[in-house]
Amino acid sequence: MSASTLRIGVLMPEVLGTYGDTGNALILAERARRRGIDAEVVHVGLTEEIPDSLDIYTLGGGEDTAQALAADKFRGTSGLARALDAGRPLLAICASLQVLGHWYEDARGARVTGMGVLDITTLPQGHRAIGELVTVPLVEGLTQPLSGFENHGGGTVLGEDAAPSAGSSPASATAPRRARNPPRSPTTVPSRDPSSPPTCTARPWLVTPSWRTCYSSARPACRCRPSRFPALRSCARSA
Repeated sequence: MSASTLRIGVLMPEVLGTYGDTGNALILAERARRRGIDAEVVHVGLTEEIPDSLDIYTLGGGEDTAQALAADKFRGTSGLARALDAGRPLLAICASLQVLGHWYEDARGARVTGMGVLDITTLPQGHRAIGELVTVPLVEGLTQPLSGFENHGGGTVLGEDAAPSAGSSPASATAPRRARNPPRSPTTVPSRDPSSPPTCTARPWLVTPSWRTCYSSARPACRCRPSRFPALRSCARSA
């Protein structure tokens, strides 16, 4: 490995890897190599210290028990927080996104404290949302529709420091509508167009060959802008 090698971290894949999420890091590495950038995928296990020296960090999905283990890990170590504070990008998929927020509520109604780096909270929807989505990107520089597949039971509420990166499109307006149960919490969920299904987390898309790798997503996603970590690029589903 040379000093110019792009190091892509996969954090706790044994608990946050339900959907084969290590593949996201492999995609990033391959796209970097095709642009002449050496890349290495680094796996960091649940019992290992999270280094703050990696160039990109990725997190995957998991069930309630795995999610709680990850939340406990993040609360007990500062490596990822230091990396984000230094401007390192992070891709968070599914449950790991929820863990990065202030708190989330699991299927049993227990509220679990998160890492607090994203201005979001997550509550059960009362059912599972499953289906294809097509949305229009709201991120400057992206013009092509973002399409993907959602499969989640939680609904994430964005705070003032979080903004969606995709909105509704004609294709998404024709998708089957889902009845959304109100959240079991005093938190107020912002209203939205019922014909536009909420966006969800996604796989990465490497769009520039520069050393400071810039990526968005190949599925509907969110771009959260927490004041403490302005360079963080994570995904959140619109409420």
